[in-house]
Amino acid sequence: MKGTIKFYNSNDGYGFIFSADTNKDYYFNITEWKSEILSNAGQKVEFSEFKNKKSLGVNLTSLSNF
Repeated sequence: MKGTIKFYNSNDGYGFIFSADTNKDYYFNITEWKSEILSNAGQKVEFSEFKNKKSLGVNLTSLSNF
């Protein structure tokens, strides 16, 4: 999925991504980044949603210029 960072707290390492495709907000934690530096609100990202027995979350896969 593609989305836009709606909010990011760099001190605590968490934020929310808004996806226009699903019209939903998704929570993320900085531990889910795979080697790219996160910027501020408005940054475009690609991500995938996952679900396990304990939680629902997202894996951020890339910063995009789309």
